[in-house]
Amino acid sequence: EGGRNQGAGETSCFSRLRFTGMPNLGFGLSDRGARDWRVGWRLTSAVPRDPGFEVNLDATRKEPANDAAPEHGILLIGTLRW
Repeated sequence: EGGRNQGAGETSCFSRLRFTGMPNLGFGLSDRGARDWRVGWRLTSAVPRDPGFEVNLDATRKEPANDAAPEHGILLIGTLRW
């Protein structure tokens, strides 16, 4: 079948609605050995010069350098521009 290849950061339902979805990853390491991990998704307007809005959803994991239990979190950020 003549399907369309989807690139990273785009899905057909979002592109028809004029939005771009992009995954994001993050990793941090301190001098003392603590580690931070982040994985998430960002949704932005795909219309050129459109201030529009942006929505970010991230899941985080903080692993302390000592034997303490890791901390988990979810972050939702919305930005509206006009």
